Amino acid sequence: MQTLSVNNTNEKWPTVKLIELVDYKKGKKPADLIETPKSNYLPYIDIEAFEKGIINRYTSDKSAPVSNDNNDILVVWDGARAGLVGKATGVVGSTLMKLTPKDVNRDYLLLYLLSKYEDINKNPRGTGIPHVNPDIFWDLDVPTPSTEEQSKIVFRLKSLMQDIKQGKSKIAKAKANLTNFRQAILTSAITGKLTEDWRKGKNVEPSTILFEKIKNQRKIKSKAPKSKLDFNSLPPLPEKWIYVYFGDIVSDFKYGTSEKSDYSYEGTPVLRIPNVISQKINTSDLKYLSKKETRGEYLVKNGDILIVRSNGSRDLVGKNALISELDGDYAYASYLIRIRPVLVAPGYLSILLNSDLGRRQLFSNAKSAAGINNINTQELASIVVPLPSIDEQNEIITKVNEYFEVADKTGLQIDKAEKQITKLTQAVLAKTFQGN
Repeated sequence: MQTLSVNNTNEKWPTVKLIELVDYKKGKKPADLIETPKSNYLPYIDIEAFEKGIINRYTSDKSAPVSNDNNDILVVWDGARAGLVGKATGVVGSTLMKLTPKDVNRDYLLLYLLSKYEDINKNPRGTGIPHVNPDIFWDLDVPTPSTEEQSKIVFRLKSLMQDIKQGKSKIAKAKANLTNFRQAILTSAITGKLTEDWRKGKNVEPSTILFEKIKNQRKIKSKAPKSKLDFNSLPPLPEKWIYVYFGDIVSDFKYGTSEKSDYSYEGTPVLRIPNVISQKINTSDLKYLSKKETRGEYLVKNGDILIVRSNGSRDLVGKNALISELDGDYAYASYLIRIRPVLVAPGYLSILLNSDLGRRQLFSNAKSAAGINNINTQELASIVVPLPSIDEQNEIITKVNEYFEVADKTGLQIDKAEKQITKLTQAVLAKTFQGN
């Protein structure tokens, strides 16, 4: 047994391997999941419930491990946040591991594991989805002072962590305010308020003229729903704007390729969900097909929009990105839908899809089965679009980009503050458990 010198004491604390201090059980996906709580159903702790405290699903399946936030520790075992620890009460999801401490203070062990997060997270197992490396995790040497000393450490750290928590709360509030600001800009954009001054004194072309041009150029039959809404029942639009259906102004809805892709292949790069969820195409994490894709239906071109059509996280469904400034051929995966607007600025449609109006319509149409949320082309086609002239669409894009540039700079400052407070947290924990 090794020893560890600890701050503010001359005694040596023995260390014990983590695997000797806990019972553990990997979570699983239950056989039944519902979205409305019922008697005898427990919360299902998936990654969203674990990280954000948002319970979206419930289950009566007790074959999966059940965690109690008074006694147990949960560890994110799979995914980008692998190694993160916390506590929650409910049925443990498949990406989490439940630990039940033995002969050690639960909160003491939780804080110790929190101090090791970066070491665990940066040394995962797996080349695709990262997983906690069990050889590293279970082999951790946990300093084990007396029960009384563990309680004292927990008391001191909780006081310090409370101050840090307040700082994190302020950062979270700043993030929420920034999100609300962005949504306010998007709402203002698609209701015409953002360009109200721009329209004054201009002889703006009626959108009905643009819509006639679209109908004449569209090569396929409109996918708009046959059962039409009474647009007069919707909120009034600026003069010369009209409501249309998404399916009326898009020439092409296509699902992506289901061909297997891998980091080791050398064919056409494939855009997947991680490449589009930031609302911009991110090519830093690409997989490739085994051969070159030549079929146009599975390739994107500048001006296309890719939309997430299926995912276990409801928040990701409908996330989209505009294709622009891509060099070379790129395919797209089957969980995405490619759309090609007709005579409508793609950037304007992206603004609509990311707005509260667009998101609400997507969520109202989305269906859930076995915990997977889905939208299809017919549901996308039924989204109602406020349509201004093409000149005003371009002005809207310019103004939104200007406001978002300011928001992006503010976001970078918030991210910097968040990283600093994370470093402070790790420094406080390291000083406690490393004896510095």
